[in-house]
Amino acid sequence: MPTITQMVSDIQNKVLNNVSSMFAPQLTEYACQLAVLLSNVGQEVADREVAYRKKLLAIIEEKPDLSFAKAELESQTSDEYLTYRKAKAVEKSIEETEKALKNRANALRGERDIVQST
Repeated sequence: MPTITQMVSDIQNKVLNNVSSMFAPQLTEYACQLAVLLSNVGQEVADREVAYRKKLLAIIEEKPDLSFAKAELESQTSDEYLTYRKAKAVEKSIEETEKALKNRANALRGERDIVQST
């Protein structure tokens, strides 16, 4: 089964390669798919953030003499932080792609309405 990142990438590639020939319903369908994926990513981001925060807390507990800023920097070199940032990046990518698809679909509907009213 493909990962969420792969599914998002597939949608982005389909749209990118065919955007000029797509109609509003197709774009809206892709936006809906992205909305569903976004809800899944939201939970993943939350889980990854908790893992990162636990790592930060562990560093603070292991090294009590370390300042918070240095503990935070050290935790940001961890795998937990990397996976958290990747999940946040996927979340942002989905949000931006979904927004662009909705805007394009609305623009196409507007063009259609203008043509039909003339």
